[in-house]
Amino acid sequence: MARVYSARLGAYHGLGGGSVALAAPTTGYLWVVRHMTAFKATAGSVALQGFTVLLNGTEPLWSLSGPQILVGTTYDWAGRHVLVPADGWSFDSGDAADWSLVIGGYQLATP
Repeated sequence: MARVYSARLGAYHGLGGGSVALAAPTTGYLWVVRHMTAFKATAGSVALQGFTVLLNGTEPLWSLSGPQILVGTTYDWAGRHVLVPADGWSFDSGDAADWSLVIGGYQLATP
């Protein structure tokens, strides 16, 4: 029986200030995204706006907004979402570029 182990699919630092494309699986693979952790290190002088992780430019997968966001606190998303090489996804935020995002899940080979 084959065993599947979690892998870090991406780690990003300095996100914010607009839209940033996130890496997608390469040809011959698909990803099952199981977990994401976001962290904001500094606030600056204005309230935080939060962020949205978008699929294909229009479909929100994870969104966190509003004044409830605390600096120095980690925020977690858990679920199951399959990404194929044709999928595009991005991290969008109007906050200063200081968000970190770590993405974990499975990378599976396709026939």
